[in-house]
Amino acid sequence: MHIPPLQLKDHIFPKVVLVAQPEAKDKIGQEGVKFGCGFNFDVKLLQATEDERAYQVQVQISSSEIKGAVFGYEIDVVIAGFFEVEKEFQRHNTPEKVQEMVSILGPTLLLGAAREFIYNLTSRGPYPSVYLPTVSFLPQAAQKTKGAAVSKEKRTVSKSKTTLPKTKKKTD
Repeated sequence: MHIPPLQLKDHIFPKVVLVAQPEAKDKIGQEGVKFGCGFNFDVKLLQATEDERAYQVQVQISSSEIKGAVFGYEIDVVIAGFFEVEKEFQRHNTPEKVQEMVSILGPTLLLGAAREFIYNLTSRGPYPSVYLPTVSFLPQAAQKTKGAAVSKEKRTVSKSKTTLPKTKKKTD
């Protein structure tokens, strides 16, 4: 079995804002009305100063209105994941290559948990459930966009070094 280059050790949701928009209530049941929203994905990559293999990746997911759709929910969620880079990958790659891998795989892994979390919350709300789109966290230059539809997602990535908090110890 191949060991993945990045291990997710834990994740938390330090910020959760979900507000059902009261103006949308009047639109329920109207013919031709579609509920929907765009999303912004802002990524912060933090590397531990005391352990070069330890990273925290934060993804802020916020909703935005889009033309032609009823804006049912204001969503502003931050998911933070605590990661460890596999020893052999760290040893055989430059620090830039390691950071690039963490900045792509980290938010990709977290997005699945956030997608399920947001879907679960909104499925108990007054409007249709929200399911996050599939998003690529590859650097913009590496993405092939010819013939692709323009999406309503915005992605940004910022990087820094810091002292990371200790993760919760999981008991088996």
